[in-house]
Amino acid sequence: MESVVKSLDVGKLPLEERQKLAFDHSTPVDVLVKLAGDRNWIIRAGIAENHSTPISILVTLANDDIEVVREYVARNLSTPLNVLVKLAGDEDRDVCRSVASNPNTPSKVLHKLYRNLVRKDELDVEFAEVFVKKNILEQTEVLALIALYGQTVADTAAQSVVVAKNSLLEKVLTEYDYTAQRMSEEKSTGLVI
Repeated sequence: MESVVKSLDVGKLPLEERQKLAFDHSTPVDVLVKLAGDRNWIIRAGIAENHSTPISILVTLANDDIEVVREYVARNLSTPLNVLVKLAGDEDRDVCRSVASNPNTPSKVLHKLYRNLVRKDELDVEFAEVFVKKNILEQTEVLALIALYGQTVADTAAQSVVVAKNSLLEKVLTEYDYTAQRMSEEKSTGLVI
């Protein structure tokens, strides 16, 4: 198959075939390189997500006009640090979320992304969970996120390594659970305790 694919003009293949090649990690690198310039953004997104895609192509696709393509570059575990840093400043929230979720994104970049989102008032519960899971925040920042987003972030923090190291945070989470349980009981029984 590899020799057949190499001999074809991949740009003339039907969309479905190009899409299969773009997302297939066993597609030869020279075919991925040819497909990286495809007019169809779905093909470029497949190339951006493919772990076999050469770094030079990921760098190019990080500048794509289509947000989904940049998002897939940010998700790719092969994406180099300098590209993750650049994408952390992207205007598209999903691109930034993918940078935050990439396990190769360094803590320093994550913390800068966190501060930018807070400054622009664009932090949401999904971002908060990612940042808490990554253990990059100070105790006061985690407590503020629990106050803002409630049980979801509290549960994430409870599973975090930060809690094991921090008795104050553990006490706050215990009190939060107790308060949430009381409120739930009050709602279900109609009694105020």
